[in-house]
Amino acid sequence: MTPRIVLADDHVMVRQGLKTLLTAEQDFQIVAEAASGVELVAAAKQHRPDLVIADIAMPYGNGLEVVGEIARWSPDTRTILLTGLVSRGLLTQAVSGKVAGVFLKSDPPDVFLDGVKTVLGGGHVVSEQAKRLSEAGNHFASLSERELQVLHGLAAGQSNAELGQKLGISAKTVEKHRTSLMRKLEVNSLAQVLSVALREGLLDTSKMV
Repeated sequence: MTPRIVLADDHVMVRQGLKTLLTAEQDFQIVAEAASGVELVAAAKQHRPDLVIADIAMPYGNGLEVVGEIARWSPDTRTILLTGLVSRGLLTQAVSGKVAGVFLKSDPPDVFLDGVKTVLGGGHVVSEQAKRLSEAGNHFASLSERELQVLHGLAAGQSNAELGQKLGISAKTVEKHRTSLMRKLEVNSLAQVLSVALREGLLDTSKMV
């Protein structure tokens, strides 16, 4: 049976390039394309594809964030995350997350295609380039889900009290998470926390508008 694939990237040229690469010599069917996380979840829900290939950094829900939603609506769909950004933060989260494959857009086409086949066969693949970069930023993987929520709230300018109310925790607990963020990111101020987080791709800027 021909594998059914959904492609997701906010750049049309990237999607077209992937489509050409995947269908040129392989028996793959591209059933849908998406330009955002919202569109990707809708496409996965509608088509229930064998494989989703998604950019890590997309507007309205990046590739990492939508993996859980895809699994909810299409539990048999496998996911490969792809990135052209040298962002150790997001990359490290992807490698340690619940995805079947992680590749850089700079990986050779044959490496990517072999990886796609492996993932469709039930395996897991992290390209050597992706692995090397993620290992260089391993301390980012230690950020908890709650710390990432606090990070986004701080980036949006919310106070400890506002964040505590939103997350259902005390302002004192928010402060503990702030302190933990500074320790893990090896900085000494909130401004430095936000600077490092932006540089390393830990913040989804579409949430900060």
